[in-house]
Amino acid sequence: MISDVRSYSDLYFNFNGNSYAQTPVGDLLRNFGVIGVPIGMLIVGIFLRVVYSALIENQTVTIGRATVYYLFLASLSYEGFYSMIFVYGVRILAIGFISLFLAELLLIVKNRK
Repeated sequence: MISDVRSYSDLYFNFNGNSYAQTPVGDLLRNFGVIGVPIGMLIVGIFLRVVYSALIENQTVTIGRATVYYLFLASLSYEGFYSMIFVYGVRILAIGFISLFLAELLLIVKNRK
């Protein structure tokens, strides 16, 4: 994690013996107030929609695309800081696309022989 949730516990609840769980909604509320929650979650929804349209919608769904999309959805954690949704999401997409590219490259070489 980038920050220390124990410090937030000490700051907001005057209790430094333990840390309370941090959620993206709580992170948005703490950083941007009440208006930040719907705007931030709207941005998450747009991010999820863009990934869905890039991998699944109006395209031939292959086992590779479906696997990358499933890994993407399963990797997103809604128990942590808000920004980590995007960091983990982009990381999984990059790993998935690199893996698919390498698999395609190896299969093309194998089919030429």
